[in-house]
Amino acid sequence: MKPLTVNFRSKAAQTIGDEQVQNSLEHVYTGFYQGRINAASDTPNWEELRTKGKAIKDHTIAHLDHYLDMFSEKVEQSGGTVFFADNAEEARQYITELAKDRDIETVIKSKSMVSEEMSLAENMNDS
Repeated sequence: MKPLTVNFRSKAAQTIGDEQVQNSLEHVYTGFYQGRINAASDTPNWEELRTKGKAIKDHTIAHLDHYLDMFSEKVEQSGGTVFFADNAEEARQYITELAKDRDIETVIKSKSMVSEEMSLAENMNDS
């Protein structure tokens, strides 16, 4: 079972020096930054909304156990399964075993910092 991104690092290293790619990335960043500035200037209560957003985020993080329990209940009520891993190794093992149990041969994953931080692609590649 090999991920489709096995050559990602080498392709990224080749691409990083590509002038056209760098120009495109610069325009994306500039566009995002300018878009944020425009949105802020077009929104009369921008700072108030930012403050409210931060309060919501802080509250959610402070009560994360409650919200995760709520999420888990809703998923399970809908017939899904939720697995809480204590660490990256436990998560990798669960995902790998799940794929093996279902005879999965190809895995497609979206870009995810979590999967990168837990070395999921490498683990799936080794299995």
